[in-house]
Amino acid sequence: MTFLKLCKATENFSMDNVIGKGKTGTMYKATLPNSWFFAVKKIDDSPHNESLFVSELLALSRMKHDNLIPLLGFCIVENERLLVYKHMSNGNLHDRLHQVEGNAKILPWPMRVKIGMGIARGLALLELYSVVCCLLFSVIYSALLVAGVYGC
Repeated sequence: MTFLKLCKATENFSMDNVIGKGKTGTMYKATLPNSWFFAVKKIDDSPHNESLFVSELLALSRMKHDNLIPLLGFCIVENERLLVYKHMSNGNLHDRLHQVEGNAKILPWPMRVKIGMGIARGLALLELYSVVCCLLFSVIYSALLVAGVYGC
């Protein structure tokens, strides 16, 4: 997918489409003309993030696992680095753990434990296959997306 199509799908990376923000970039909800959804991670421009982008791209392009969000593709244009992922319709973990205005879908404790175990398995797999050892230094729960299998 081209950079221009990704811009259009995210409404030029509108703040209204922000799903989560991490230390290396921002995740946006994107919508295709046929109403299909996906997520786009826009990596912040810095030399350190360049190596993390390459590491994430290499690691996730080689792995398929139930506890890892599928990487669909990537885009590099000048200083822009974008990773394209399958959209997880239940938002980020932060919003599922904390009461937010209009959010009636707070996770019960047994579901939190199940998700925590899934996160641990996914992180262990990333650590096993990561090219750069510091790939996992900035895992924050506002950047973790919740899949629909948890029934939230």
